[in-house]
Parts: sequence; C-alpha cells; structure tokens
Amino acid sequence: YPTSLISAYRDTANQAGFMPVALEIESQAIARSVVPASKEGEAVLVVDIGLTRTSFLFAKNGYTQLTSTIPIGGRTMHESIMKALNVPEEKAEQLKKEQGLSRAADARPVRDALLPLIDSVQNEIQRRMEFWQEKMREETRAGAVPNLHHIYLCGREANLIGLPQHITSQLDVPASLANVWVNALFDRQFVPEIEFRDSLGFATSIGLALGSEES
Repeated sequence: YPTSLISAYRDTANQAGFMPVALEIESQAIARSVVPASKEGEAVLVVDIGLTRTSFLFAKNGYTQLTSTIPIGGRTMHESIMKALNVPEEKAEQLKKEQGLSRAADARPVRDALLPLIDSVQNEIQRRMEFWQEKMREETRAGAVPNLHHIYLCGREANLIGLPQHITSQLDVPASLANVWVNALFDRQFVPEIEFRDSLGFATSIGLALGSEES
C-alpha cells in the first residue's frame, strides 16, 4: 500500500490517543477468523457480502493469495426489490430477509428481483476462480493446480435464504455460511450472546483479535 495511506491510518490512531502496533489488510483478518484451522492447507474462497460491496478472497495455508471487490451488496439488492415491487426501502429490506431466494410460490417476486444480482456475483466468482487457477498454474509451473475445496460466505448481507444452496448448485463447489467463531472459541458448548446471522458481520474484528493473540 502507498506510504501516504498507511500514514493516514497511523496519524488517525495517534490523534485518537492510541499507539498503532500493526496494520493488516482486511482480507487477511477475515481469512483468519473464517477458515477453520483444520482446513488451512486447502484452497478456499471467502465471499464477504456487505451493504455496498462484495469482496472475494482466495486463501491457502492460512494466507490470502488473491482479493478483489465488486460494487454489489445489500443496498443494491434493496434497490432491485424496490423497483420490481414498488415498495419503500424498509419494506424491501424486510422482504429480502424473510424471503431471499426461497422457492416458495409467494416469494417468487423477490427471488426474481434478486436473481440477476446473485447471478452477477456468481459469474464474478467463476471468473475469479478461473483467474486464480491460471495464476496458480503460472506460479507452480505445472499443469496441476489445487482444487477449490469450499466457498465460505460472510458479511451481514450473506444471510440470504437459499444463497449457499444456489451457489453450490451453480458452481459445483460446496458453499456455506461461515462460522466466524470457529477459531476463536475452544469451548464448543459455549454460545456467544449474539445471533448467528449478526455474527457474520464481525469476521474482520474477530480475525484482528486472533491476530493480536498470535503476535
């Protein structure tokens, strides 16, 4: 990153009365919290869906290897539903949460409004998978490249009914909502005081905390 950008973050922290110890890219923090330690040796893709953008990060051996972002997110979904069903944004968000990509008959209008956007995300995933595999082939100078084992979905806007199943069926790669606590909680019986759907928005924070422990 440019020195000017790093300096801006450092100066902001200093002015707030904090002493910066380390700076880390968001994608690395997300990978640390989302990818199970037992799966670090496998090639995986994390799709982080936020309000204004969707980010893709490929990780293997515990490190982010390729990242990219597209301007499609929850707000874009709201706008699509608003336009298709002629409803205000608050109602559009409610319908997105309650119906998503459900195949129920009464959910079809919402599904039809969302599918073009989801297909765009899916196409971007496919393109990046092909680019990543080509990049790996060039780096290893061999015909064989590691297969993508799993797609983890995180971010507050990943809570779309039917999304993991849709991506799995379209890309032929297992996809699931991420467990952002998988590397943070050693007691599997402990239940955090936060709903699972809300926890998906804290992957970065949890990953940063884990990184602080490691250092």
